Amino acid sequence: MGNWNWHKNWKLLAAGLSFLAVLGTPLCGLTEASAQKRIVPDPDGTSVRTVKPLQAARISERIILPSSSDAEADGDYETENESFQEETGELQGEGGELQAESASNALALAPLFAGPAQDFWSGWNGDLSFLDGSRGDGTEEKPYQISTREHLMGLSILAAGGMEIRKGEGTYPGDYSGAWFELTRNLDLGGIPWIPIGFYENETAMQAKNGQAFDGHFNGNGKTISNFRMYQPGWTEAGLFGILENAVVENLTVQPGNILTVKDTAGILAGSAENSVIRDVTVTGTLKTSGTVGGLVGKLSESSIVENCTADHVAIDAGTGKEIFIGGIAGTAAESLVADCTVNTGDSLSARIQGGGYVGGITGFQNGTDIYNVHVMGTIGGTGSQSIGGVTGKYASGKMKVARFEGEIASSGLGSASREGTFIGTRDPGFHFRYGTGEGADLAYLFADKEEKIAAGICGSGIADDNRYSYDAHIGFWNSRDNFFSLIQGQNRQIVETRYFYEELENGMLHVIDTEDAVRNFTFAPDHFAPNALGRPVRGYLVSVLQIDTAANVQNYYDVATLTARSESVYGRELDKDNRGAVAPGDVVTVTTAPKNTDEEKYQMDGVPTYTDEDGKRQEMAYKTGGTYSFIMPEHDTELSAVYKKVAASVRIEPEEYLFRVVQERTGDRKNPSVTTEVRDGAGRLLARYLNGELDPGTKVQDVSFEAIVDRENDVEDEAVAWSVDDGDLILLKKNPDEDSSGYTRQSASIELNLNADFFNRIISQEEKEQADMQYRYPIPDTVYGNGTLGGLAVLTARTRPSASFEGKPAAANCRISVTFQIKDRTNVAAEGASLNKTGLSFTVTRILSGDRKNPEERMTVTAPETLQAAFSPDYFDKKDVQWSVDDETVIRVNAGTYEGAGSGTDYKNAVIEARKDTKWIQDIMESDDAVYRQDVYRKRDGSGTRKAVVTVTADDTLGNRQTASCEVTVQFRTEDQTEILPEAVILNQNELEFTIMEEKAGGPLSETTGMYGLEPKQLSARLLPGLAEETVYEPYNRELIWESSDPAVTVTDGKVTPVQDGAWIQEARRSAPYHGEKEVTITARAAGNPETLASCLVKLTYDMECLETTRKELVFDMTLTKTGPRRNPVLTWEGTDGQEIQAKQYPVSQSGQQENENKLVWKTDDKLLAFDDEGKIFPLTDADWITEAMKTYPYTAEKQTEVTVSSEKQTETINVTLKFKMTDRTYSSSSGGSSGSGGSSGSGGGSSSGITVNGTTTSAVQAPAGSVTGTWVQDGAGRWLFTSEGRTYASEWAYIHNPYAKEGQESTSWFRFDENGHMQTGWFQDQGDGSWYYLHDQSDGSQGHMYTGWRFLDGSWYYFGADGRMAAGWHWIDGKCYYLDDSSGRMLADRITPDGYTVDSSGAWTVDGVVQIQPDSV
Repeated sequence: MGNWNWHKNWKLLAAGLSFLAVLGTPLCGLTEASAQKRIVPDPDGTSVRTVKPLQAARISERIILPSSSDAEADGDYETENESFQEETGELQGEGGELQAESASNALALAPLFAGPAQDFWSGWNGDLSFLDGSRGDGTEEKPYQISTREHLMGLSILAAGGMEIRKGEGTYPGDYSGAWFELTRNLDLGGIPWIPIGFYENETAMQAKNGQAFDGHFNGNGKTISNFRMYQPGWTEAGLFGILENAVVENLTVQPGNILTVKDTAGILAGSAENSVIRDVTVTGTLKTSGTVGGLVGKLSESSIVENCTADHVAIDAGTGKEIFIGGIAGTAAESLVADCTVNTGDSLSARIQGGGYVGGITGFQNGTDIYNVHVMGTIGGTGSQSIGGVTGKYASGKMKVARFEGEIASSGLGSASREGTFIGTRDPGFHFRYGTGEGADLAYLFADKEEKIAAGICGSGIADDNRYSYDAHIGFWNSRDNFFSLIQGQNRQIVETRYFYEELENGMLHVIDTEDAVRNFTFAPDHFAPNALGRPVRGYLVSVLQIDTAANVQNYYDVATLTARSESVYGRELDKDNRGAVAPGDVVTVTTAPKNTDEEKYQMDGVPTYTDEDGKRQEMAYKTGGTYSFIMPEHDTELSAVYKKVAASVRIEPEEYLFRVVQERTGDRKNPSVTTEVRDGAGRLLARYLNGELDPGTKVQDVSFEAIVDRENDVEDEAVAWSVDDGDLILLKKNPDEDSSGYTRQSASIELNLNADFFNRIISQEEKEQADMQYRYPIPDTVYGNGTLGGLAVLTARTRPSASFEGKPAAANCRISVTFQIKDRTNVAAEGASLNKTGLSFTVTRILSGDRKNPEERMTVTAPETLQAAFSPDYFDKKDVQWSVDDETVIRVNAGTYEGAGSGTDYKNAVIEARKDTKWIQDIMESDDAVYRQDVYRKRDGSGTRKAVVTVTADDTLGNRQTASCEVTVQFRTEDQTEILPEAVILNQNELEFTIMEEKAGGPLSETTGMYGLEPKQLSARLLPGLAEETVYEPYNRELIWESSDPAVTVTDGKVTPVQDGAWIQEARRSAPYHGEKEVTITARAAGNPETLASCLVKLTYDMECLETTRKELVFDMTLTKTGPRRNPVLTWEGTDGQEIQAKQYPVSQSGQQENENKLVWKTDDKLLAFDDEGKIFPLTDADWITEAMKTYPYTAEKQTEVTVSSEKQTETINVTLKFKMTDRTYSSSSGGSSGSGGSSGSGGGSSSGITVNGTTTSAVQAPAGSVTGTWVQDGAGRWLFTSEGRTYASEWAYIHNPYAKEGQESTSWFRFDENGHMQTGWFQDQGDGSWYYLHDQSDGSQGHMYTGWRFLDGSWYYFGADGRMAAGWHWIDGKCYYLDDSSGRMLADRITPDGYTVDSSGAWTVDGVVQIQPDSV
């Protein structure tokens, strides 16, 4: 039995029974008489309805208390239901008494479920207040409203009681079988252990399989029930609902959120369904059972329908039992229908549809059940499954048509015993099925997403011929790359590209609808297939086009028009009466229709095409351009149709033509004439006369009528016609008394000519415009208009009523109505107006003050006179007099002529207007302004004023009309003060500044500078007099100061005075001891507004260099050792070894002339090479090792470099020392008799220059010109350099210039060349005077542009430039050797024969027999 602990809760039950007794609730059953008839009060209490009698079993139920043995057996039995009590709350108060929220709303459990019922229902807080009638009466129109979890629990109680409440069991007794219930909101059940709706009263009933079904209509209203638990391994027929019989559950989503664990016959929605309908339900969740189970429902039977349901992300594990059935929708399905369903499961081992029995994607066992339009995704089956089918696990009978399998068939692992099919797992040999679309066929339109799935077999029974079918069965696979598909027949494949895959599916559904009687026996709406934007199949709704028939004159006409429809999808097909199809909801459907006319029969659509709504009512389509119609596809099937009628007619009008003649005569003033208009017919009969637009008194407008004759002589039953005029503006059609709402009448047409029609107005406007364009000089011509010229033509039409016309076609007849119009102009011209070319003139009298505000210059100006021109309208009017006048002659003067009649007189149309500047009102303003100025001579004068006068021209014509025109003249006086305030004095805050500059060197004067001090800027400030506030009245006042320095040694910016670090005076001081300089510079602050106003400050500059200077920078000891006498005992004679004196001095010197730290100098040298003597001279050591080594090897020469350093506390100076050694051996052998030998003449070998013409002798020592130029280098925007000195810019000339940019090791003074624009030149330069070539340094390294001298390696060759910079050419002695320099290019030749036949070696020197020739004078 259940999980209720009777032993522990006996007192609770007793208290509950007592509580119910207090409420007057009977504890015993009803009498038989009371059971025969049940009444349920309506909500308004005024009527009752009869319900069915209670079942006999319910009548006999009584309270059965547990025996002691029951209590002992269950004493310690605690299961999940106890925790359920804790979660939901027991109906127990502090005193142990049973409590209820409301006695009227609570359904007592004890009498309802007698005895062991409490094992399920104890603590189950169901609320039945939804039955009180205030929220519905249980009808389809007013269903009971389920809005809380407790309501749903109450419904569970109600269903477990057989859908009945007996009298005395609660406030709402009655039979609720077949009642309608509606869910009003999403319900979260809070994770409670759930008892199904439609379940067992107690454990005994469950063991006896005597359950109480839910018998009603439950509409989920699109809402969701979620979050409930069910762990009952012993339960059967369990889910949200337990047992459904004769029930409907629809429009619901169920999401338990917890694994549902039951024994058998389980589904997320329901355990079983008999003769029930489940529609539009979606379930999500996981089921775990040991028996038959379905994702939606465990068992379907007895004509049940499952339609448009989805098992989404459903997983099932049914254990290892063999004779059980597992399906994504239903475990078993018998004599039922499953249509338009989708199953989506997982692919992992723990999230799929699997079990040890028969597993199918839709149903585990298909027995007499038809399955149409299903779609399965995910993995079906698993290890140990008896059989696995993508749709059906085991097949007995029934149809399977239009199925898609997009999942995987898992391996059962049973080897040859496995039964695995893409759509059907297996069947017993006693059952069979047929493929195809013919009568009695069972399987058709089966598709998978991959070809190999079809090749694996439709059915896995292993029975011969179970997978033999032809193309007619429509079995195959769809293409993932496009919208087409392929059909399979045996080993053959047919690629279908004549229709899309969605069309194939839709054809399958149409086949099912048209051929399957079983479908028509069920009440359901099959889904259809339509294309989406990409052409893929989506749900659509059927569009059916009806045949269009009509009737006329008691005769029927069939198929009289075409009607076609097409959806907005580019993949959609055209639909008509012979070709149905589906369209996706929301798509725009475009409809075209046209009659099938013949020569004898004509048809016309009445209204617009229509489509049916969900109630079958016809709705009109919207009209589009091009004769098409459209509507938005609804979410239901629809039928399209249109109504056509048969049409035809004939009619004539008498008279067939008519003429109006209209004449307008004008007299009087041409612009405002008197107008008389007469209207006559073609025969001249006067129809109407109008004076200035009004009907002439005493006359009336004559009638003009027309008769319509239908057929021959109106010999028809209804001769009514509708009159119309194509130009309703020209011809006014009068309404007849007998006209109906459609405008049809049996009377003649009466018309009237509209003299205000556009035809007349257009002609009159045109003629008046042309007359106006000619300034009304000429009358309007007597032209006759109309009868087609510029209009004047209308057509009167009579049209028969369509319903009374031959073949229903309106017949029409026309009458031509012509209108002529003539204007006779007899008017005269009169004066109409006068105007001036200007309505206003402005003059300005200006007092202009300029110069110094304290002593201004003054002048008066006035705007030039202007001419007013008078114009008269018209100019040719009859003139009598024209006069000019002015109302205030103190303001302006007017000079004009007059008209004296008959065209004589002076120029009366023009008047010259000029302003007066010498008038008193202006003088008064100036005097007032000057008085203010005298109080403040720096203040601007701004006196101003304005006066006005009016000039009028008057024109009188001979008709007594007077026309005038006026011009307002404004004279403005203003003062234009252009004076400026001139600064009168500049005051500086200091008159003298001093700068003491110290440059600290690393060593000597030319060594690196290690510090520069005393260059910090100093600020000067200045102010101007007068000191005036910065106000507009004191402007312009140029308060700007111009700061100037008398020498570039100092810069000044906005009063900031800064010494220039490398000023020329500092550079001059650096050149020689004592490296001291002084300079005075004047800084001037000048008023920009008055340059003569200025103030000066004297700047005193002192410069000193802190350095260590030696008397010599380099020492050279050219030592010669001559050995004479006997070789064994030679005489050694040394030359060049005398000591050389070096002195050092520190700067700056003190004021007394003494060197600072004079005794702190430290001298150092290499004591292995040099030594100091007592006098402080330095001399070489002749016994040094390097000399000893040189004396050992011919040619007995050597050279050594060393240095001497002298240091003070801050500076160190280095003197480079070059030691040269040469030994001449003139010794002789003692046996030679003292001959001197020939060694002494060896130095002159090869000195002859015989045969060589030398252009000149050149040495590498460059003699610089005395003196050099100093100045300023300037680089322009293009990067070119210019040089100025003392205001002079060098151009087209050479200059010997001190270069401040030269770096250490570079020449500080060099020759530079400047072109005609003053730009410094670089690279090769040829003097045009004598043709000489020079080279000017072209690298930007601080010495760019300096002239080369000596040897230079350029462009891969050696060149030689003399001391004057000229490039050498030809033969030249250079440093004692003779070189050949190419005559044309100047390049030195090397290692070759010269053009004149001499040899030069690799260094370019002239050689004879390999010996370099030495210049004779240098030997």
